Amino acid sequence: MSKTAHSSTYRLELKQRIVDAATKEFLAKGIKLVKMDDIAACLTISKRTLYEIFENKELLLLEVLKQSRQRQHDHISEFAKSVGGNVIDIIIELYNSHAEACKHVNPLFYEELKKYEIVRDFMESENDKQEANAQLFFQSGIEQGYFRPGLDYRTIARIMRQSVKDAINNVDLSVATNDYIYTNVIFVFFRGFCTLKGIEALEQRGKIQ
Repeated sequence: MSKTAHSSTYRLELKQRIVDAATKEFLAKGIKLVKMDDIAACLTISKRTLYEIFENKELLLLEVLKQSRQRQHDHISEFAKSVGGNVIDIIIELYNSHAEACKHVNPLFYEELKKYEIVRDFMESENDKQEANAQLFFQSGIEQGYFRPGLDYRTIARIMRQSVKDAINNVDLSVATNDYIYTNVIFVFFRGFCTLKGIEALEQRGKIQ
């Protein structure tokens, strides 16, 4: 391996180590309390080396969120294949994976995300990209008999998105239950556009009443 290739490989590996360490620190302590010095100390690297890879904490946080979102996407995609695309199973798995992840997250992490414009912009961009996939999901739900036909799911998706955004911006997530948004926003909408078959399937799993 050439010296240049070795250096490039080392840099990529170091970048991933930094993201992994930052993920652990942010989730355990929240964002504000974690300093770049802390992350450098965890990895026994200089702060200068850290800043050569991530210019500031916001960009590091952004990379943490990008990788987290990608892992979630990959997990749900594989799960969807394993259950033949059953939309109710997918909804429940989304809930369960989110609830499990929240058990290991300091509530301050979610509360403090609101303060970072770069994060808000990223999440908005990701939501825009997912709109087409959401429509395919709703169509599958209709075909499977779980979602009501004849509704404007594009508008419904936008209202859901805005409702989640409002909850994130206006609810003190540091004291709310881990599944607050799922219970009070997402599942409320799902019950509204589910058929009786869909409601019964969700109730059998004990997720809505």
